[in-house]
Amino acid sequence: MTDPTPAIINEYTSAHENAILVDSNNRGCFRLTGETRFDLIDRLSTNDINSLKIGSGLGTVLTNHQARIIDRITVFNRGKDLLLLTSPNAGPVVQDWLKNKIFFNDDVQLEDIWANDIEAKQGYASQLVDLLRNLSEALRALHRRPDSSRPVLPHLP
Repeated sequence: MTDPTPAIINEYTSAHENAILVDSNNRGCFRLTGETRFDLIDRLSTNDINSLKIGSGLGTVLTNHQARIIDRITVFNRGKDLLLLTSPNAGPVVQDWLKNKIFFNDDVQLEDIWANDIEAKQGYASQLVDLLRNLSEALRALHRRPDSSRPVLPHLP
């Protein structure tokens, strides 16, 4: 095994002290709206989606009636809607599966927000860059100003 290069050490340290941006273009990205959007995902997945607070997200697994895994998704509660990110290349499978699980009494609309919509991708990328910049600044501030009430972020080699 070879020793890591200075560039790799720099990237590793930067990722732990700041924030990183990962290209997720191969992931499905869906918006769920409607009154029963939480109930739908809650009954189809393994995690407690109903307790998801606005502005937070969590991973969960979509399962069929035989408990077989459809996909692992990440769900974000944005208040007015839920944002679902699928595993790489699983978008079409998840979309088709969810469409078949929305029944007549469900008030849920499913929208593929990345399908042929470069403007949506650019808009979300811009919001994400701002969010990561703010998070990175907050993490640096915590790292520089430790006090007894805040945990000190470790300095990694």
